[in-house]
Amino acid sequence: MRLLNNKTLRAISVLCSLTFVPCAIAEVAPLWLQFEAAKANGDEPTLPDFSYAGYDYSESELPDISSWAVFNVTDYGAIANDENYDDQAIQLAIDAAQNAGGGVVMFPAGRFLVSPNETVGENIFIRASNIVLKGAGAGDNGTEIFKVNKKVNNGEYIFEVSPTSTGESVITTVVANAQRESFEIVVADASQLSVGQRILLRADSVELAQSYYSPLTIRSEWTRLLNDGFNLREIHSIAAINGNTVRLREPLHISLTIGSTPIQVRSYNMINNIGIEDIRFKGNWDSYPEDFDHHKDDIHDYAWNALRLDNVENGWIQNVEFKDWNQGIYIDGSAALTLRNITFTGKKGHMSIHTRRSYGVLIKDSADHAGHHHGPGVGYWGCGTVYLRYQMLAGQNIDSHSGSPYATLFDNVTNGHLSNNGGPHESYPHHGKHLVAWNMTLEGGPDSYNFWSASRNGHTFAMPYFIGLQGKSVTFTEGTYSANELLGQMAEPASLFEAQLALRLGSTAPEQPEETEEPEQEPEGETGGEQQPTEETPTPQPNQPNASNTSGGGAIGGLLLTLLMVLAATTKINYITRRTGN
Repeated sequence: MRLLNNKTLRAISVLCSLTFVPCAIAEVAPLWLQFEAAKANGDEPTLPDFSYAGYDYSESELPDISSWAVFNVTDYGAIANDENYDDQAIQLAIDAAQNAGGGVVMFPAGRFLVSPNETVGENIFIRASNIVLKGAGAGDNGTEIFKVNKKVNNGEYIFEVSPTSTGESVITTVVANAQRESFEIVVADASQLSVGQRILLRADSVELAQSYYSPLTIRSEWTRLLNDGFNLREIHSIAAINGNTVRLREPLHISLTIGSTPIQVRSYNMINNIGIEDIRFKGNWDSYPEDFDHHKDDIHDYAWNALRLDNVENGWIQNVEFKDWNQGIYIDGSAALTLRNITFTGKKGHMSIHTRRSYGVLIKDSADHAGHHHGPGVGYWGCGTVYLRYQMLAGQNIDSHSGSPYATLFDNVTNGHLSNNGGPHESYPHHGKHLVAWNMTLEGGPDSYNFWSASRNGHTFAMPYFIGLQGKSVTFTEGTYSANELLGQMAEPASLFEAQLALRLGSTAPEQPEETEEPEQEPEGETGGEQQPTEETPTPQPNQPNASNTSGGGAIGGLLLTLLMVLAATTKINYITRRTGN
């Protein structure tokens, strides 16, 4: 998506210098150009294709549930704004919807109390497909589900969503190497596979760990990699079968190399079309008389946990607030989920969102105002996770929670930093290959990063990629990162996820950004700090000439600005024509 070619850029630069017109041509990231070219030529792109994330991999809108059967919790005994607990009534409404083959479990406005005791295991469960929990809005006059009493146990959440059985069975094995970002695998016997089937590619291989991380050194403290190997858990669906060649709907995010440990193709049981929307979930962590202290005890870490999804595909959570929780949303072994317009408020707790062993989870247009200890998170062999326009509290950190998650995109994530990642030391590194930060804004954290350090609770990422990194100026240790393009400025396209999705679905090119004053370049390895306007050079407003333009550029400056707009428009038209073939 090159906006202007190099000769045109140089010519405009000369004209700008002659006429005193400050120019700002949005620069396209070289890694985006490489991705475009690789896709056009059928080659392996450097960056993963993150567009296979979200409900139905973002190929369709969320379901219209207006015609679904409605099961109002008040018809099953729940009463808003009273002093009685509504767990049983809510479960009865869910069970009725499940027995009917699906439906909307409706909550009217008001507060509903849950968790009448501290007994671990007494939660509210969704076990079947096509169930939506829907409230009357997450605001003050909407629906609030209030968990009163704590249930102190790691892994226990008041709402738990999963199929009754999550067992797996080996169907066949992969028998030929397959390149990352490709779509085909060759198996020993495809007779028990079918189009549309969900499968799990699974292997626990020390050999894979060594080849995957080479030439990086696996440290002796990282015993799970050294002893148990890389735990491949990549979820896929079958698009086509030709003999023993299986075409996947979504790309591999890791290369498959045949070695001494077989790569198994397993059955994988999932429920689908699970939705949660327009509800405020309220914990009671704010009533506890201590501020959060990480790992002080299980109460601080796990007392009030909200929502857990296991083995869910094509699900969504939208327009939901989580207030005063120790842990918010935990996602495990799931695929093709969309979380949007999620907010975390109230008292700081342990974790906001964490996804692991999953494929293609999209979290977008959300914010953590509580500043939970573990910010937007991934972990344990998950891949294809996308955080898009996620706002952290100032100085909060992302959380790559060890266990070698890979192919993660932080796209237009703001206000946070990259250090203090969690997870047990034996499960390091924090992240495998292809962590990508695109137009991310740093705030807080350390002044320098060595991404393959032996330090605890740091940032061991395997050769990450940074494009358009802005905010706090930091330095990176050479040899520990793959790229650091367009330092201190917005990269084009503005969103990698949205550009990749538009490219895949054949949409028109993303809109060009407004012209802004081009920041000075920082030395390689540093991000550019924010530029401060001076009295001598007032900050120009968008689409308005700077004072120096009007006085020094005169008619030539105006003609040049017109020329720039014509050139940009012509280039965009040519680009769209080339993309669409029209």
